[in-house]
Amino acid sequence: MRPSKSGGLQDDSFHTFFSETGAGKHVPRAVFIDLEPTVI
Repeated sequence: MRPSKSGGLQDDSFHTFFSETGAGKHVPRAVFIDLEPTVI
């Protein structure tokens, strides 16, 4: 965890699913597509 602007610790779980590019944009690390018609 890295410090946030408010002085506390920031939750890094966002970076688990998204990666930041050099331009500062966030892109998903993976996409899950369920092709089965039934509920998971």
